[in-house]
Amino acid sequence: MDYQLFLQLTLTGLAWGSVYALVALSFVLIFKATDTFNFAQPEIMMLGAYIGFTLVSVFHLPFFLGFVLTMLIMAVLTALMEMMVVRPLVGEPMLSIVMITIGLAYVIQGFVGMTWGYEEFEYPSPFPTDPILFGEVVISQAELYTIICTAILLVVFFLFFKFSSSGITLRATAEDTTAAFLMGINVKRVFTGSWVIAGL
Repeated sequence: MDYQLFLQLTLTGLAWGSVYALVALSFVLIFKATDTFNFAQPEIMMLGAYIGFTLVSVFHLPFFLGFVLTMLIMAVLTALMEMMVVRPLVGEPMLSIVMITIGLAYVIQGFVGMTWGYEEFEYPSPFPTDPILFGEVVISQAELYTIICTAILLVVFFLFFKFSSSGITLRATAEDTTAAFLMGINVKRVFTGSWVIAGL
C-alpha cells in the first residue's frame, strides 16, 4: 500500500473513530458512576444533535450560542430522564434498568422521527472549509479538531476519575452504593450528575 494512502486512511479513520470514542466515553461515564449500562446513550446524543441543528439552521442562532443552548437543554432533559425513568428502578436487578434504557432509546427514536423526519440533514460546520495539508495527505479542519478535542476529553476524564474528589466519589458510588450513602455521599445527585455530563 502506498505510504501516503496509508496516512490518509489512518487520519480519516482517527476522525471517525473519535466520534465513536465520544459515544463510548459517555457509556463509561455513566457506568463508572452508576454501575449500569445506558443503552439509550446514542439516541440521547442524536437528540442533542438534532436540537443543535434546529437552533443553528432553523432559528439561525450563532453556532457558539446554539452550542451552549443545546448543552443547557440536554442537561435538563437528561436530568429529567434519570430522575423520572431510571431512578425509580435503583436497587432493582440490572436487567430491569437495561430494559428501561432500551425502551427509552425507542421512545427517543420515535420522537426524533416524528419531529424531524427520517431524512438526513447536513449540520452546518463552524470550521473553515479549507483543508489542511500534511505533505500530500489531506484532512479537513473539522476532522482535525474532532481528533484533538476527543484526545483532550479522554485525558481530562482519565484525570478526573483518577485524581479528583468528584471522580473518586463517582467511582465509590458505583462500587458500593450503600456504603457511599452511609459515608454521606448524595447518591441521587451523583447518578443525576453522571447522566447530565454524559448527555453533554
